[in-house]
Amino acid sequence: MTATEPSVPELLRTLSPEAKEELLIGLLRELMQIQGANGEIPLHTETGEFLGCFLPPAAVAARNEEFVAQMPPKVREAMTKPLPPDFDPDNSYTVEEADEIIRQRNQRSR
Repeated sequence: MTATEPSVPELLRTLSPEAKEELLIGLLRELMQIQGANGEIPLHTETGEFLGCFLPPAAVAARNEEFVAQMPPKVREAMTKPLPPDFDPDNSYTVEEADEIIRQRNQRSR
C-alpha cells in the first residue's frame, strides 16, 4: 500500500453492511480453498487474539454424523425421527425457554 491508499480497517469502515458480508463470504471461501473445507478454521486477530472457529459445511456434517453415532440407540432414534406433518413450531420451546424450564424444575426439586 502507498501513503495515499487507505489501510484495510479504514477501507472496511467505508463499506456497506451488505458489501462487508459479501467480502466476508469471499474471504471464507478463499480460506476453505487454502486450508481445506473438512476441518475447523481457527480465526485470530493480527495480535493473536482468538476469535473462534469457522466450521465449513462439510466439517459440520462430519461432526453431526459423529455426534449422532455416539448417541444411545433410543436417543438417536428419537432425535432422527421426522417431525409429524402437523408439527407447529409456534407450539414449541426455544432452546433458551427449555433451559429455563429445566433450571426452574431443578431448583424446585432441591
